[in-house]
Amino acid sequence: MHWPEVVIFDCDGVLVDSELIALGQMRAALDQSCSPEKVLREVIRARVRGLANDGLPDWYFQLFVREIAQPTPALARMINKVARPIYERMLGLIGRIIGLAAEDEKTRLCAYSVMGQILFYAFAGPLLERLSPNIELIPERLDRIADHIADFSLAYLHEIRSGRDKPGNGTNEVQHD
Repeated sequence: MHWPEVVIFDCDGVLVDSELIALGQMRAALDQSCSPEKVLREVIRARVRGLANDGLPDWYFQLFVREIAQPTPALARMINKVARPIYERMLGLIGRIIGLAAEDEKTRLCAYSVMGQILFYAFAGPLLERLSPNIELIPERLDRIADHIADFSLAYLHEIRSGRDKPGNGTNEVQHD
């Protein structure tokens, strides 16, 4: 692997300008005035499409993973400037879909589940390459992955909204001591 001789940070300490295309597309999707289900679908699509390498060098991803695993002060700035505003909007969006407040624990857990499905594809690339060596993450495949995540997530979110996700209806309630 070829490591860069120098890494230049922008003024706010973020490695690459926080207006990366995927984040800009996510914000644009969140700004749509259509149904919350369509907005969620477009947000997922924008984020999954952002998994395409599109010229980002391998060391960029490795630095990002290292920052998650061994945080520096730059992570807090990235969270506050980029991740938290999008996360809070996602909570509101998912809350509208399931009919619960953005602050509700179930809303938060659902947001984590959607995010987790996307992050799996982001972080499990080496595993997926070895499990299915002939599968490339080309734009068409990324769109199918995004559709799958959206379909899978919306099916459960609609279950919650309809009340079928209640204790006694085949689901397990989390017990708190």
